[in-house]
Order: sequence, then structure tokens, then C-alpha cells
Amino acid sequence: MAFIAKEPFKNGSVPSKFRTSYNSIRIINTGNENLTFRLTPYFEYTLSPKEVFDEQVDPFNTLTIVAGSGSFKGFVREEVG
Repeated sequence: MAFIAKEPFKNGSVPSKFRTSYNSIRIINTGNENLTFRLTPYFEYTLSPKEVFDEQVDPFNTLTIVAGSGSFKGFVREEVG
């Protein structure tokens, strides 16, 4: 199984809705405070400062930053092959 990185985002440039559904995401909390994000109504996760979330998850097409105004960056991945 291989993945291609798509639709990178950082700080204030997070799309509320992606062009397609994805099931892999990487978010790095580069800030000094907790960062909470939501992918679906049933999946919400809080990253500690400097923590990395790099996982395959159930399909999603939205990303919402719920809490935290620090710095972060990331991208979604599309499965190929």
C-alpha cells in the first residue's frame, strides 16, 4: 500500500472541506499549547505541544481546528496502487 501527500496546510490555511475523502493524515503541533482537531463528528483528538499525529483513520473530507491558536502543519494522503 502506498500513499501520496496531498493538500498541505498550516496555521490559518486549513481547509474546512477537502476536495475528496481521505483516510490518512499527518498533523504536527509545532506550537507550545495543546491543539484539538476534528475529522468527523465522531473523531476528535488533542495534540500536546510538539506531538505528531500520523495515522490512517476512517474516511473523512473535513478538518476542523477545535481549540488552540498555536502553530501547526500537516497534510492528507491519498492511497494509490
